Amino acid sequence: MLNWYAVHSTNLGNTNRLISSDNKGLASYLFEKMKDANYRSKKTFVAAFAQVEAGDVTPNIWGYPDGEHDFEYMMNIGTRQFEKAKDLYKNAVNELTGKIDYRHSFVKFSNLPIHPRWVKGKEDIRTCPPAIGFSKIAGSTEDGIGIEFIPEGMTFDNVILPKITLVPELQECHKEKRILIPIGDKEPFYLTQEILPVQIMTLGNLALLAVPFECTTMSGRRLKTAVKDELVPTGIKHIIIAGYSNAYTGYVTTREEYKAQHYEGASTHFGPYTLNAYQQEFNKLAKSMNNGENVNPGPIPPDLSDKQKIKQIGVLFDLEEPPSKKFGAVYSDASSSYRKGQIVRVVFWGAHPRNNLKIQDTYLTVEYKSGDDWIPVVYDWNPETIYRWERSGLAQSKITIEWTIPQDEDFKTGEYRIRHFGHWKSFWSKEIISYSGTSRTFRVTE
Repeated sequence: MLNWYAVHSTNLGNTNRLISSDNKGLASYLFEKMKDANYRSKKTFVAAFAQVEAGDVTPNIWGYPDGEHDFEYMMNIGTRQFEKAKDLYKNAVNELTGKIDYRHSFVKFSNLPIHPRWVKGKEDIRTCPPAIGFSKIAGSTEDGIGIEFIPEGMTFDNVILPKITLVPELQECHKEKRILIPIGDKEPFYLTQEILPVQIMTLGNLALLAVPFECTTMSGRRLKTAVKDELVPTGIKHIIIAGYSNAYTGYVTTREEYKAQHYEGASTHFGPYTLNAYQQEFNKLAKSMNNGENVNPGPIPPDLSDKQKIKQIGVLFDLEEPPSKKFGAVYSDASSSYRKGQIVRVVFWGAHPRNNLKIQDTYLTVEYKSGDDWIPVVYDWNPETIYRWERSGLAQSKITIEWTIPQDEDFKTGEYRIRHFGHWKSFWSKEIISYSGTSRTFRVTE
């Protein structure tokens, strides 16, 4: 199941320090749970809640994330997307018919000439070498404030800062954007690609515009309009923006939105006419599809993988704490009994989670006792569990696991336990060794 729903997945504010897939990941989880997906299997049902033109669409309809209600609001927005997707899925009647086709090209978007057709007849209009503006670090007043004394809407002409720039020609090109820093694929920056992929893929009468950015509602609408006249004659009935595809270069806004220099405009890399350039290049792809022609593959982008590395010191070693305890020993155990809706909290002596990232695996299970067997029923991907790691001493670790017991009528009462799984690194041999820990048995009642 694949759907596109235009909303940011940013209910969890920037004070959150837990890894989470936020509202879209929750929606995906709820749908896959309904379809009995097995996350430990190499082949299972996938529900993809993809992104569209959500650059200016916030899920924070209650106001700015406050760090207290973020998970509650995430559950609300994620559940809304799941419920709508479930309804569309169960009632779908229209089949995609027709052939599969695509056009793909690389385009250098720095200093790209734009035909007057796309800029209201203006001559000699080009994109700019990439740069980001001050309002980028201001963050978004809807989803995540950055540096508080830097406001959104800082333009080059306002009076907050003096009109000085270290790069006059670049500043002139970027117009209203007060440049914070030039970026690009050259020394010393290596912060973004300047040669980018543009792609149209058709699946029957559905066309996907694979864009290497996130766009606002209106810029997405204009981009679809730019290809509509060329694609409709080929039998296309639906045009969708497939955001964040093949590469990523910040935001794309309309010229009017760019002028305001909010977070999105300051994050539009190639200047005020970035959208117009994309309209031009996607129209070329659409025209080639309509005419049944091939397209020039374009220049190959440079490989920046060695230039963009953030060098991290790996886990040096892990120590037991106290030395008489083993990895996985319980530091703070569960109570003997709980009621539905209460939170079970267990703390283990553990090790650094980066020793093993548990891909398609789990750092924890909640297990239900059935006869003589213990049956895993909850994992670290279930939204009712929280896993926290903290350093304790030089190289010791405490692992806190929380489980909010569901209040559903069909939830089974009975005996449960919590288990933790991890890996520790030896100081002497540097070997990575697995360990596990188990809480006491506790009873869950109504």
